Amino acid sequence: MKAQQTFENKSKHPISVTFEPVCNYCLLQPGDWLTLIYGVPNTGDALKLIFYGPDCLWIYPDSRLEYEVLVNGLLSEDLSWKFKR
Repeated sequence: MKAQQTFENKSKHPISVTFEPVCNYCLLQPGDWLTLIYGVPNTGDALKLIFYGPDCLWIYPDSRLEYEVLVNGLLSEDLSWKFKR
């Protein structure tokens, strides 16, 4: 079973989004939206979101689960700026 959650940046500033423990990150520009598609564990949380101030989001997915990241409906790996280490 999979779940999907979408977040939209409605602020006037970019938001830094970091995925741990792999240290992938991107900037979610104003008006951009981030969609996470992930497996649902039998117990516990699939992922943990931590906001560090108004412009920084850290995402910790359960390492046992597969997940996909889309920005504005496109797979992150297909974007010209790609996730960077």
